[in-house]
Formats: sequence, structure tokens, C-alpha cells
Amino acid sequence: MKNIITVDIGASKIRFMTVNEKKEMTEYLDTPPVNLVGWEIKNQELVKLLADNIQRSINDIQKEGNEVSAISIGSPGSLDPVRGIILTPPNLKGIRYLAIVDELKHIFNLPTFLLNDADASVQGEWWLREYKKFKDIVYLTLSTGVGSGILKNNQLLKEKLELGHQPLAIEDTQRLCSCGELNHAEAFLGTKGLAKTYADVFEIKIDLKPEEQHLISPEMRRGITNSDPRWITVQEIYARHLAIFLKNTFLDFRPELIILGGGIIFGNKPLLEQTKEKLKQLIPDEVINIELAQSGDNVNLGAAKYALKQLEG
Repeated sequence: MKNIITVDIGASKIRFMTVNEKKEMTEYLDTPPVNLVGWEIKNQELVKLLADNIQRSINDIQKEGNEVSAISIGSPGSLDPVRGIILTPPNLKGIRYLAIVDELKHIFNLPTFLLNDADASVQGEWWLREYKKFKDIVYLTLSTGVGSGILKNNQLLKEKLELGHQPLAIEDTQRLCSCGELNHAEAFLGTKGLAKTYADVFEIKIDLKPEEQHLISPEMRRGITNSDPRWITVQEIYARHLAIFLKNTFLDFRPELIILGGGIIFGNKPLLEQTKEKLKQLIPDEVINIELAQSGDNVNLGAAKYALKQLEG
């Protein structure tokens, strides 16, 4: 049976999992936790970090009498998946033109693959849930960044579109995106965008550190549970921004299904329902299927599925 070591490189954490052909996943509990919040990791630091943890995974797999078939990495963009290069991702500040596939191939002599994390997510969700009735799916991840993966007729869209870096028109509002441009969707819907909404509602004038920004999403969930009026306002504003983004996405691609994942919305049914209500107000005559991602491991799952496809030729 083929075993794929998968790596989910997030802006705030890295997850290492082995996934086999039966979709069985193993997260190695003895692998030290990796947290990137506030750390501008450089190219060779990332290579060493990945190599050390991949080696731990290989050792564990081999102890069980199994072999490793490939390494597959999901990473935030910008990427060149064909050449296996992480280019200049705005949410991995220290990484510049890292040929990660060649680096890891040299170390481990294993087939190694790289793909966008949102592309991995949409494949992972489809593989996990086996959406036989849906062939056109848009996956949106709402986390440190806002990523997008698109399936058309069950195939990844070859033209990579970063929907998180598309303009989002919000009346009387100007926000700077992490990429340096004004009023991209990520500036409103990423972790930093949620932090800005929080700061405005709570009238906080200081800039929040990255590690403080990542605490806001769970705080919002607790605030909503406790019926805190200020947190209710934060969620209402975020849901309105998200509804505008979803309206644009739906009208541009007409997907049969939109899946929402990422730390801000994963498992957050109150936010989903409020967003659906606002979206219905924006385009009342359309039927739009929107679901929350089913797995928090969909990047790892999708990276494995991608590798298995490549190995099959």
C-alpha cells in the first residue's frame, strides 16, 4: 500500500501526516509542534524544519514495516508547482524563491510534489466526502490568508486564480492587503482583516501582534456564545463582508457547491448561517449550496490524493 508523507504549511502552523490509499491518516504525536506565528522563517530554516520532521515520520513508518512512496506539500501561494518552487508568499514573509521540491528530493531521494494549499483542500474534501453529484466546486479557506481551490468537471482549474487577492468593494472602507494592494478580499476576511474589524468595534488603536490576531477568531466564537453585543457586531460585519465575497465568487464561477474552510470558519455554524442570510439578501433569486469543510485535515488529504494521481502517471 502506498504511504504519502504530507505537509500542510500554514502561515501559523505546519502539520505532518501520513495518508495511505485508503484515506487512513496518521499524525505523528511525537513530532514537535511547529508554530510559525510571529516568526519570519527563512528558506533554509524551513528546509531544515521540514526535513527533520519528515525524517521522524519516515522512521516511524519504517518501524511499522511500511515504506514511504512520496512526499507531498500543500503551501500558501504564490507557487510554481511545476518547478516545485515556493515563490513570494505574502503570508510567509521570509520565504523567497525556495526550490523546496529539489531540496527535499536531494535529501530523501523520494518523489516530491508541491501544490497550493487551497487546491489541496478542495481535492481533499472531494476525496473524503466523494461528491459524486457535484463536479464544479469552489473551496475557500478563511485563515491567515484567503485561499481558493476550484474544481471544474472534477478537475483542478489549470489557470490558478487567487480569489483572496481579488478586489472587494466595501462602501467607505479602505484596507491594505498583506500583498501590499488595497481592498483585496483577504484584507477583510483573513486573520488580519478580522483583527481590523475587531479593533474598530472595540475601539482599539494599537496594532495587534500576529499571535494576538490569531486569538480573535476563538474569542469571537466565545463572545457570540455569551451574547456579547460587541462580538455580535464583529461577526455581523465579517458575515456581511463574506457574503459580498461569496456573491462575487458565485456569479463569476456558478459552482454547484461552495465549501468554506480555514480556522476562522471551520465548525462555525453561527457564522455560516448569518453569512447565508446576508447572501440571500444580496442575490435572493439564486439557490447557492454552501457547506462548511468537513475535515480540518483536508490539505493533507488533498496533498496525498494529488501525489497518488501523479504516481499513477
